[in-house]
Amino acid sequence: MVRDNYKKNQKRKEFIIVTFACCLCLSAIAIGTSVINKKSDKTENDTSNIVNLNETTNRLERDSEEETTENIAVDGSVNKETPEDNNTSGIKTDSSAYSDKHSQNDEKNSGGNNQYNNQNGNDGTSQTDSDDEVKDVAGMVSKLSFGTDSKLGWPVEGSIILDYSMDSTIYFPTLDSYKCNPAIVIQSEAGTNVLAGVKGVVKEVSSNDEIGNYIVLALGNDYELTLGQLENVELKEGDMVNEDTCIGVVANPTRYYSNEGSNLYYELTKAEEPCDPLDYLS
Repeated sequence: MVRDNYKKNQKRKEFIIVTFACCLCLSAIAIGTSVINKKSDKTENDTSNIVNLNETTNRLERDSEEETTENIAVDGSVNKETPEDNNTSGIKTDSSAYSDKHSQNDEKNSGGNNQYNNQNGNDGTSQTDSDDEVKDVAGMVSKLSFGTDSKLGWPVEGSIILDYSMDSTIYFPTLDSYKCNPAIVIQSEAGTNVLAGVKGVVKEVSSNDEIGNYIVLALGNDYELTLGQLENVELKEGDMVNEDTCIGVVANPTRYYSNEGSNLYYELTKAEEPCDPLDYLS
């Protein structure tokens, strides 16, 4: 019997120990769960605070932009007044000043334009307008009269070294070849003054490799006179010339006429068709 009591007591002790151990485990689990829940709540609170902080920052930025916009006047200047002092009436005042300023500028510009127009003509058009220049040239040419009975004055004194020839070819020493010639080539010393020899209007001033610097004179009735191998040409398109007008001087020959020597290229056309200048030179 004593042994049985001992066994019972032993089992009772073991049960108590196991029960105590289970209680400890349950307590630890409860404590751990509580700690985890507290940390989760704290994390949520922190996240909420972050969101609220971002919203506050964005709101402050928007408020700052609105205040800045209110401080900017219509004319682009920044008011030095505080936001409390700004109002819609101030903006209207700036807008009115802006309108008044531009109205004054418009009046000044209008007055300046009127003064400019008075200086350049009653119709207000500029004397240097390119379209008007073209019309003036055409008008001046239309007043000119040149025909089969008209005469040309000699531009320089000298011998003809290459004749006009469109029906047959002639020999060009520098080119060492035969070809037609739509002009005459007059021998002349470099630096010799070249006269227009006729009344006309300058149609073109240009240059090319063959005849160098040249000038084209419109004579009227579709007649045009081209003088090449020039230098010191000071005339420009639209200038009027007379018989004794100096249009330039004879230049050194181009490489197309190096063997012929210094000369004046002289070409006359009627409706862009070559004519023999000797039929018109007096």
